[in-house]
Amino acid sequence: MEYNDIDNEIVESNKEIVDNITLILSENIKTFSRDWTVETIYNQIKQGNIELNPKFQRRNAWNDEKRSRLIESLILKLPVPEIVLAESHTEKNKFIVLDGKQRLLTIAGFIEHETYKYWVKPILKDLKLKPKLNNMSIELLSQDINQESYRAFQNSDIRCTVVFNQTSDDILYEIFYRLNSGAVPLSMQELRQSLRKGKFSDFLMESTEEIGPLHKVLGIDQPDKRLLDAEILLKFVSNRIRLNDYNGNLKKFLDDTLLTLNNDWDKYNKIVINLYLDLNKGITLLESIVGINSVGAYYSEKRFNRNLFDVQLYYFSQLEEKDLNKDNISKYLSGFEKLSDRDSPFRKSMVSSTNTKKSLAIRFNLFRVLINESFNKHFENMLPVENE
Repeated sequence: MEYNDIDNEIVESNKEIVDNITLILSENIKTFSRDWTVETIYNQIKQGNIELNPKFQRRNAWNDEKRSRLIESLILKLPVPEIVLAESHTEKNKFIVLDGKQRLLTIAGFIEHETYKYWVKPILKDLKLKPKLNNMSIELLSQDINQESYRAFQNSDIRCTVVFNQTSDDILYEIFYRLNSGAVPLSMQELRQSLRKGKFSDFLMESTEEIGPLHKVLGIDQPDKRLLDAEILLKFVSNRIRLNDYNGNLKKFLDDTLLTLNNDWDKYNKIVINLYLDLNKGITLLESIVGINSVGAYYSEKRFNRNLFDVQLYYFSQLEEKDLNKDNISKYLSGFEKLSDRDSPFRKSMVSSTNTKKSLAIRFNLFRVLINESFNKHFENMLPVENE
C-alpha cells in the first residue's frame, strides 16, 4: 500500500465520520482566545491540564530540525500558529488538543525531555536566524550567558483558542475536521482517543505500537503517525463484537465501542486480546492466498480499499490454516473475481457510504456467502438487508 493511499483512506474515513455529525449550534458553545506564555503553557502541561499522552511519542511526525525551528521562532518572537483546545466534558479546567499537539510536545519535550520524550535529542540544530544557539539544550540555554534568549523563550506568547461548554462531542469532531483538512490529514482517531480515555483506548495504541501484519498491509515499518492502524483495529473489534448493533452511524458505532469496552475492560480484556490475535491471523491467511500487496484490494488490482479490507478481515480472521486447501482457495479466488466485477452488487456496495446500513449488509452478506461456499463454513447472516 502506498503512503498516498493512507492519506486517501484517512480523508475518506474522516468524511464518513463528519457525515454522521448532527451539529446543534447553541449559545452554550463559546470560544475564547488568549495569549499564553511558553512558561504558562508548560505549567499547564506539567500539571496535566493539557492532555498530550506523551507515552506514544513515536506517533508524532515532526523531526528535530522542525522542532528546533519552532523554538527559534519563539525566542525571536516570530508568529507561530495558534493552539486550539477544548475543555473536557468530564474534567473541568482540563483541555483536549484540537490543533497544535506537535507544537506543545515540542515545547514540553525541549524543557523536560525525560518526561516528554518527543525529541530524538533535545538539542537545537540547523538554526538559520540564531545559529549561535545551535547545539544548545535547555540546560545550556538557561545559563547566565544565554539569559536573554532563555527569558525570550519563556515569555514568548502563543495565541490559544479554547472551546468551552460544548453541548456534545460532535462540534469537536467538526472543528477537528476543519482544522486538519490540510495537505497532511490527521485521523479522527486521535481526537477519539482523547475523548474516550481508558484501558481499551490504551490497548489500541499499545498493540499497534508493535509492528505486525497490519503494518505490512499499510506499507509502513513503524506505528502510523495518524493512528490509521489503531482506527482499523477499533473498527475490526467493533465489527466482531457488535456488528449487528450498527445502525448506519459509523461515528456512534466506534465511539460506543470505545465507551463500552473502556467501562468494562475486565470483562472484555481477554476477548479483545484474542480478537487482536485473530486479526493478525486473518491477514496472514489472506496474504498466503493473494500476497501482501493485494490484501484489501479487488481481484487483479492493487489499490487498497478500506471497506473491502474490513469485510475480508471479519471473515478471514475466523478461518484457520487447515481451511486453506488447494480446492478451497481455487473456489474463493474464482468467486472473488466475480465479486470484484465493477458492475457487481458487491462492488457497488463498496463505493456507497458505510453510513448506510443497507450497503454494509450487502457487502458483508455477499462476502459471507462466498466464504461459506469456498471453505465449507456456516457463518450466519448478522445483517439482514432491510429496505431503507
